[in-house]
Amino acid sequence: MVHATRTRQFQIKDIGFWKNGQILPRNSPLALLLAADSCTLKISNQKNGRTGQTLHHESTGSNGAVAALARRVHHVLSNGGNGDNLLCDVCINNIWHSVESPEIVASVRTAAKALNLQKQGIDPNIIGAHSLRAGGAMALKLMGYKDSTIRKFGRWTSDTWQMYIHSQISKLYEGVAHKMSTPIAFHNIAFIEPME
Repeated sequence: MVHATRTRQFQIKDIGFWKNGQILPRNSPLALLLAADSCTLKISNQKNGRTGQTLHHESTGSNGAVAALARRVHHVLSNGGNGDNLLCDVCINNIWHSVESPEIVASVRTAAKALNLQKQGIDPNIIGAHSLRAGGAMALKLMGYKDSTIRKFGRWTSDTWQMYIHSQISKLYEGVAHKMSTPIAFHNIAFIEPME
């Protein structure tokens, strides 16, 4: 029995690929999966108790999320796995292993160091797996998406997502000083001429 407040990881059967509005079979050759223009992920259960929701991503090219999912699905299915395998499963020497949280944290930190993010004031040693979720919310905010859209995309049921919007990010302040120094003619509408 799946508890209502426990998020279940994605399984291979939860992922679907699309090309020109047509479904691509998951067991297609890798070249065909990499040509997908979008993919859908079905969320069977998540910690807020919602079930049966979907995420959809459009392809951004050979290094994007759709291509990464195509490679993962192909790896699992071409090494004897099936739809019940977790997306994070890897086959090494004919033995299945699941990628664990510490390995994800280590990979994210390695990537942050390789990108030299410390030069932008980001300490790779405080980055964790949840930083990916926070980074997604921050990226949407910086790109001008509405708060309601960010909340919907992140599947938040409250405004808790706003804790991910860090005020120390310089891009949030871009143009603020200029706008605040722009003279605006106004008057105090609360003032009413007193009676003598």
